[in-house]
Amino acid sequence: MRVYKPILWVITGASFLILAGIVFFVFFLPGLIESRVLPQVFQKTGIRVACDVRRIGITGVDLGGLRIGDANKPPVSIGSVQLDYSPLSLLKKRIDGITISGLEVTGEIINGNFVISGLDWQGLLANQTPDEQAAKPSTGEPPSAFTIGSFKVQNALLTCSFKGQTYRMPFNLSVVTKDGVWDRLECCLTLYPHEQEVTLLSRISLSQKTVSLNFRSHRFQLNKLADIASCLPGLLLSGAADIKGDATIQLEPFKITNLATACELSGAQIQYNQTVIAGLHDTEKGESPIRVEISGEDTQF
Repeated sequence: MRVYKPILWVITGASFLILAGIVFFVFFLPGLIESRVLPQVFQKTGIRVACDVRRIGITGVDLGGLRIGDANKPPVSIGSVQLDYSPLSLLKKRIDGITISGLEVTGEIINGNFVISGLDWQGLLANQTPDEQAAKPSTGEPPSAFTIGSFKVQNALLTCSFKGQTYRMPFNLSVVTKDGVWDRLECCLTLYPHEQEVTLLSRISLSQKTVSLNFRSHRFQLNKLADIASCLPGLLLSGAADIKGDATIQLEPFKITNLATACELSGAQIQYNQTVIAGLHDTEKGESPIRVEISGEDTQF
């Protein structure tokens, strides 16, 4: 019986530590983040951040009601943020996925720049100390000690004001890293202007500083762009557009390495003042759509 007593003490101690860890994660850590960590973020950056820590556990984190900026009318708000991981992935310093739902960003275009009221990002970066700037990871390395498998933004809305007009752009975004390495990213951005779908696929190499793009839309209704066409008095649009293309972009220095895109307008009519462009209609052959193709490399298009 004496032989098993040390083992019993080890099992009892381990059980106590596990229980204490669960109690800390469930009851104390969420309150600690809300009462200590977030105020320190405001003290250091000048940006107000508030959220409800709903769950922190060994398999994930669930945050709700994240608000950045003015508490009464935050320019950036998020319905929920979910981090998924496992005990094994944490040991490997890896987060399996981050999902942001219900993101809303409100801003305006001033002097050609997109400005979010109450958030001075440029000033925040300018106030970084030399030590903080030197601590930035080099290209291709993850921005933190943890690698991230995937990053998703769903049910998001961007609201932008420009020259007295307000434009709203719902979108979804997903970013997948290759083996958790931030050098190679595969992105899918889906835009829903006026309840229509435009998809942009991209592959980004940070080490080579290149971006490969593939974009497409199907039966995009031009008459739904009336609010944009109103910026140019005398412009009238109607019909449907099918757009698809591929492009390769060099980031530094920025240039379009190659581009191949095609736009086909069906039943379309584009009118600017007295000038009208429309597809031909033949009762025997059917309609002849307007088709525009652009291709080239470097500066030759």
